[in-house]
This record gives sequence, C-alpha cells and structure tokens, in this order.
Amino acid sequence: MADLNRREQVKELIEGGNMTKAQIAEQLGVSAASVSSQMTYLRWMGNFIKYDENKILSLVSEEAYNAWQAELAANRTTKTASNKTPEEQALAVSKAIDRQTVSLANWNKKLEKVETDLIDEPDDDELLELQSEATANITLFEIKIKRNQRKAATLPDVVETADAAVDADDDQDAMEDEEDLI
Repeated sequence: MADLNRREQVKELIEGGNMTKAQIAEQLGVSAASVSSQMTYLRWMGNFIKYDENKILSLVSEEAYNAWQAELAANRTTKTASNKTPEEQALAVSKAIDRQTVSLANWNKKLEKVETDLIDEPDDDELLELQSEATANITLFEIKIKRNQRKAATLPDVVETADAAVDADDDQDAMEDEEDLI
C-alpha cells in the first residue's frame, strides 16, 4: 500500500468494508479531515461512498448513493436556519466571498508553479498529484464563490459599520455562516 497515493490508499481501505473514517485516518497517520478530502476526490471520480449505522464506510453504485442521500435527507429532523438579520447575513457572505477569492488566487498560483515544475519533471508523481489537487480546489472555490454570489444577490447591500468591521466575534460568526452556505 506504500506505493499507492493517498487517495488510492483510502479507497483500498474503504473497499475492505470494515473501517470508519477515523480508523482509516489513524491507520494512515493523517487527520480525519484529510480522509474526508480524499473521499471527496473519490466521489468526483465516480466512487460513491456511504456509511452504515456504525459509520463503517463502503463503496456503492451512484444509484445506491443517491437513494441513501435521499433517505438521510428525509430522516433529518433538524433544519439549519440563520438567526442573523439579512444585513448580518450579507456581511458574512461578503466576507466568505473575500476569503474564498483569496484562496482561489492562492490555488491558481500553486497550480501555475506546479505546471512550471512539471515541464522539467513531467513524470513526477508528487507533482502530478499536486496538479490534480490544485485543479480540484480551484473548481471547488469557483463553485463556492458562485454559490455565495447568488446568495449575496438575494441579500441587502453590505454596509460595514465600524463595530462590524472590528468585532472579532463577527469574524467567527462569518466563518460559521460560511460553513452553512457552502
């Protein structure tokens, strides 16, 4: 398994059919968030993953995955609703878009550097993985920005007050709201 890239390692462990995300993370010596990222890449590549009542992961067909997602949605008892005013939501969305735009620019710079390095080392597996990761993150941030721009269009124009601009709690709230939006 050492010669496989991280995504393939995660896929192989899921195929074993008896591990949770936390167990995979522990076995690979990475964070659960890293495993989640790899699972996202796998899904984008047509590998659909679901978990059972014990959080054991397994690969399933797209149809089975969609049915499982529909079942989860139907059984969800809580709905997330913002308790912020439309103006506060607009500010949070604006800040989220600003952060995502910076991240997008950083990933574009990283991709440019990797592609320059690939000219000298076209068969470097690590560079090829970084290229794939950068491309995926660029796509992800483009989608997030578009989604948040659509949300922003439904909210009042952002008017930053002096209090909102300096209040550290607002920054934390904005990050939490960003999670709700994406």
